[in-house]
Amino acid sequence: AAGSGQPTPTMMASSRAEEAANKDISEPGLALFGPVHPVLAALTPAVQDRLFACSSGLSRKHLEAQTEQLRGLCEQLAASTREEQFVVQELENEAGTRAAAYGAHGAHSQSLNADQALQKLCLKLQAQQHDLRCHEEIKDEQHREIEALVSRRDFEEAEADEACRQATDLNVDIRSCRRTCGSLESEIESEEARAAALREAFEGRRSRFATAEAAARNAEISTMRATRRRIAAEVAARREAEAVVEAEQLREEQLSKTALHCEAISSEIAEARAYAVLQAVSEGPSRRIVDPAILKAELGTSLRREIDEAERANRAEVAEVEQFHREASELEAKLDSLHQHVATRESELHAMQRRLLRERSVDARTPTRGEVVTPSEDQKSASAAVLEAMERRVAEGRQREQALRDELSQVLACRSLSSARAANEYKDMGRDHKFT
Repeated sequence: AAGSGQPTPTMMASSRAEEAANKDISEPGLALFGPVHPVLAALTPAVQDRLFACSSGLSRKHLEAQTEQLRGLCEQLAASTREEQFVVQELENEAGTRAAAYGAHGAHSQSLNADQALQKLCLKLQAQQHDLRCHEEIKDEQHREIEALVSRRDFEEAEADEACRQATDLNVDIRSCRRTCGSLESEIESEEARAAALREAFEGRRSRFATAEAAARNAEISTMRATRRRIAAEVAARREAEAVVEAEQLREEQLSKTALHCEAISSEIAEARAYAVLQAVSEGPSRRIVDPAILKAELGTSLRREIDEAERANRAEVAEVEQFHREASELEAKLDSLHQHVATRESELHAMQRRLLRERSVDARTPTRGEVVTPSEDQKSASAAVLEAMERRVAEGRQREQALRDELSQVLACRSLSSARAANEYKDMGRDHKFT
């Protein structure tokens, strides 16, 4: 094979690699970079597309995969370079062995063939070296692109990390805002519930205040009425006392008139006695002479009888007046005690109303946590029962006061009638004595 000038298997392999490297490149991935290394040309179209696809939106995982592929390709390029150097060295060794084997015989022809083969090999080697330099330049350019992509990937990773941190911060802020919104919503709901409770409490307090104000107004009106009635009762009692004083003065006047009348009667009796004596003397002895002692005794007896009757009537009248005085004093004492009892009941009623108002105001001022403090039905019924009992007591006291006033007016009317009757009797007695 060496003597006939046929190429060895290594030369055929190198020529096939060169032909494969120099053939027209029709793949879209390799057309961007021009002539490439045979190792890169031997790749499958899918790998070439993934390797030489220049897209700006690669992720970190794709960049790492491409970096690993480029590293493997660099290693394959280094291995193919070493193999080519080994082939060149083998060719040189083969040429040396051929020159040593043939010696001087046919040295010229062999040397020409060897020179031609060597020139071809040198040309091939230069072409391969040129291709290697081109591939190295391409590799350097791709390495620079890879570094740029790596730096861009690092920058994008930094931006992604910053964006992740910002997203994390935003998520934290959003969660805190949501918690704040939840707490604010709960506070708003609690405030709305508290406002509703306060509104209900205010409405209840306003209604209670209106009720208490009406009760206070009614109590004030009842107090004013009781005061007017007490003043009217005092005026009536004063008038009755004045009437009693006038009756006593009238009685004293009647007593003085009765005494004067008695004196006049006694003087008239003395005159009548003297007149009878003179008449008996003037009639003479023909008439029956009346004993003056008997006449005096009869006149004294009749006079004593009349005086006793007048004294008995006077004592009866005095006893009746004293009885009237005692009854009037008892009625006045009862009226005073009744006034005191009514005043006590009214003060108790006012104290009860003030206590109820104070309790309601305290209940209204107590803080509520979404609850309204309302008095129970038992408390309401108890307070209503107490108020009704107080009102019944006040009504009973007023009825008793009215009954005592009626009784006092009746007693005073009876006393005035008895005084008028006694005065008329004294007048009749005076007229009778004058007539006799």
